[in-house]
Amino acid sequence: MELNVKSGFERNIVVQGLKKKIRVKVLKSDLTVLRELGQKLKAVQKIIFRSRYGNLLGLLEIEVQEPAITALAQYYDPLLRCFTFGDFQLVPTFEEFSQILDMPTNNMIPYQHLEQPFSMYTLSEIMKISVKDLRKEFLELYDIKGFVLSFLERHLRRLCEEESWDAYMDVLALALFGVMLFPKADSFVDDAAIKVSLVFKTRAENPAILADTYIALDQCHSGKRRLIVCCLPALFVWLIARFEERVVGIKCLVESVKQQGLEIKGANEWAQCLAGLTQKKIQWQPAWQQRTRLVYQCSKKVNVPLIVTKGCINYNPVLVQRQFGYPIAGAPIFVVLEPLLVLYEEGSSVEILPELRRAWNKMVIQGMDTRPWTMNSAISYERWLMERVWMVKLPFKLCVPKVPKEGLEQEQESEESREVKQLKQEVDELKGENVRLTSKLFDLRHSYDSLVKDQEKIVKKQKREERQNTNLKQDLTALHARLEGLIQQRDQALSTEK
Repeated sequence: MELNVKSGFERNIVVQGLKKKIRVKVLKSDLTVLRELGQKLKAVQKIIFRSRYGNLLGLLEIEVQEPAITALAQYYDPLLRCFTFGDFQLVPTFEEFSQILDMPTNNMIPYQHLEQPFSMYTLSEIMKISVKDLRKEFLELYDIKGFVLSFLERHLRRLCEEESWDAYMDVLALALFGVMLFPKADSFVDDAAIKVSLVFKTRAENPAILADTYIALDQCHSGKRRLIVCCLPALFVWLIARFEERVVGIKCLVESVKQQGLEIKGANEWAQCLAGLTQKKIQWQPAWQQRTRLVYQCSKKVNVPLIVTKGCINYNPVLVQRQFGYPIAGAPIFVVLEPLLVLYEEGSSVEILPELRRAWNKMVIQGMDTRPWTMNSAISYERWLMERVWMVKLPFKLCVPKVPKEGLEQEQESEESREVKQLKQEVDELKGENVRLTSKLFDLRHSYDSLVKDQEKIVKKQKREERQNTNLKQDLTALHARLEGLIQQRDQALSTEK
């Protein structure tokens, strides 16, 4: 299937220079054996598996095109936690990923990340294997503890022979959690993924796959990693479903994407495919995504904080409105875009984790964002986005195919004067200068507003100190008068005694 990127090459914004690209690869384990093992489940058992673990078997069948992920990663905007394109932005959301995985959000609580290790005894009961045998297979690989995938595959075959299907489904889910949802090393299920799988089964905690994706992209852009380690099938399905018109599945988005038979593309083809995307090509509120009630805020956190096995990170629902069929009324204010990133390995999670757990108990869930203070209506979203694109730049330049011209048109093009070409170049330069000056004016206004706020704080502080000084003087005067009165009383008493 050919993805249509042949139209809409025009851009209303002139971006001087390209964004510096990050050199990244993706961690993609071989899932062939797990696919075969998944097919051993009968139709009824697959329904039961899906009711327990969501559409993991459907996601397992998705053939991820790695160049699509590496090209998409170039558009990631770490400060805003979104993908910034030429005239639009896309934000992966908690609700979208839950729909892709077919994991309901209503009766589940977000992943809590309790610090204690998982129980080997609980795992042995689920897997139908002795604790002694489990401990033998529990290995340490490059400072990561867990099970090699081949051990779980062997155990699955034994369970299949014994027709122990409940344990079979639980072990299959454990393997998929480790190598597909929360990968850490090739063909290895680490202890963090085991813990998430167990709390999903025993405590109904929603696995924070989206948070894992955000942290992976953030670490690649910060230079901490050069490998995108996250749930690649979910991210790939999310991307394709946003601009492919034939993805129409409402009940099962994964199945709809799988049945399209996407054409295999190389790195340059995917780069050009994404470079050719415009807001007109994006599926805003597509058929598979009916208007949904969104999590906009958690307690005093003005955006959505997520907890995952690696750390805590947030995303900004104020930028999501358009994806769910609502308009973005203006430019987002800075306070609602404040980034949060805490990595457990840096040892700074002691205070933030309890705070975020409590915050999720007070979620603000609604349709359209009704918080007017999150937007500056004096500045349009389009203008704000134009300035943002000018600032961060785009990673790829769209190569417009040249159409051969014949006859009179070819002669007219050859006779185009050098003066007209020069004028066009000057117009383009003026457009770029206009965007640069607009962006500079925006920064100056922000600086001016900050100075005004600082000045107001200073004035308030001075007035407060003046009031305190006045009150202190009044108190001292009163004390002085009282002291004089006491002295007079003392002198009168002494004179009376004499």
